[in-house]
Amino acid sequence: MNEAWNAGTGVTRRTALGGAFAAGVCLGTEGLFAAPAAGEAQMPGRPWAKDPRYRLPLLAFGCADRFPQKRGHGKNSVDYEFAAELVDYAMKHGVNWFDTGYVYHAGESEKFLGKTLVKYPRESYILSDKMPAWKCDRKEDIARIFEEQLARCHTEYFDFYLLHSIGSKPVYEKVYKQWGGLAYLREQKAKGRIRHLGLSFHGKSDFLEEVLTENPDLEVCMVMQNAMEHTWNKDSRKFPEICVRHGVSVLVMEPLAGGRAAGLRGKSMEPLLKVHPEDTPAKWGLRYAASLPGVVCLMSGMNKLAHLQENIRTLGAAFKPLDEAEKKAYDEAIGVYMKYKSIPCTGCRYCMPCPYGLPIPEIFAWYSEWAQSGRLPADEGPNDSQDLRRRFLASYYNKFPSKTRADRCLGCKKCLVSCPQWTFRIPVEMGRIADLVARTENVYVQKGGVIR
Repeated sequence: MNEAWNAGTGVTRRTALGGAFAAGVCLGTEGLFAAPAAGEAQMPGRPWAKDPRYRLPLLAFGCADRFPQKRGHGKNSVDYEFAAELVDYAMKHGVNWFDTGYVYHAGESEKFLGKTLVKYPRESYILSDKMPAWKCDRKEDIARIFEEQLARCHTEYFDFYLLHSIGSKPVYEKVYKQWGGLAYLREQKAKGRIRHLGLSFHGKSDFLEEVLTENPDLEVCMVMQNAMEHTWNKDSRKFPEICVRHGVSVLVMEPLAGGRAAGLRGKSMEPLLKVHPEDTPAKWGLRYAASLPGVVCLMSGMNKLAHLQENIRTLGAAFKPLDEAEKKAYDEAIGVYMKYKSIPCTGCRYCMPCPYGLPIPEIFAWYSEWAQSGRLPADEGPNDSQDLRRRFLASYYNKFPSKTRADRCLGCKKCLVSCPQWTFRIPVEMGRIADLVARTENVYVQKGGVIR
């Protein structure tokens, strides 16, 4: 392992571990990463805004409902054996930051990391967790959740601890101000149980400005940054510059827009193939996010070894930011993709369970697949086709039993409390899908089709 983890500072790994960790400083530097085998990629570090002497890995392992699941054990299960192999591979290649949350995999994410990382020295990896304010029904829940998280993760401290999914000002005011949530977390930091405080943010830029101004001790901010998000929610383009102005490092969640940015194909790929015919859309998406100002780390969920390997190759020592010609090509590709309007749902499942039994993320994913492939039925033009209507209706009715379809949504809005995507409204989109299905069925029947 490289002894001089930060050339030029005179600080070695030995003195760093002996002094900096005792002082509560998280050092995500090359020298602290597990040494890769000869010829294998190693993850570079980027300077941390609060103290440029220290560096954080450009790629982190996002653990939000993205671990491989055990077949037949439900959507919140984790295949511990296979997921542990991914963690071991990540550690071996310098991806030593693991970002989890109280609600991820319904708590299984924290438990899995607690059991899997215990074999590694605590100072060899970075662990971040979050406080889910929407799960706090009373003041006492703040301490209860935090203690439960430490226990699940089998750790005495979190390197980074974030206020989770800040977007609703009323919830922020109640939990972190009126109930003293921030004061409690600052107490835990003073005790060494939290090394660094930050937030994950899903609101509007003026609210982000307000939160960072009120809390100058926040050191990192996790925001959704990808080319699709910048199209759906142009206000999100302001987030990195606001963070930079406050000296806060940017952590990127959903760099591939929940996987959609990795799914470019057909005409949307043509501008990219002209520039780098060998590069995948995932590589383009990661390079786009990592080229944004103030970004020090991308949080990527990786449930396949191939995904982990590609991400390491893309963001490893050979990483290069997009140049102007590449940015133009990528913008053009995303522009083509966005002509077919999908629903900006990342599949995080915070909205679940629906009290009326709707599989919300699955319905949106199904609709977006039809939309992005340009196959939504229409009353005129090339998609005015009885065969297309038949296949569309058959797909919908076969995939979703009658009691789980979009028209069963009563607009109770319970899902909106926890949904981090303020750029769309779940009941509105459900109504849109229900209307499309109903209209498609009416036209299909009017033109002689039979519904069985």
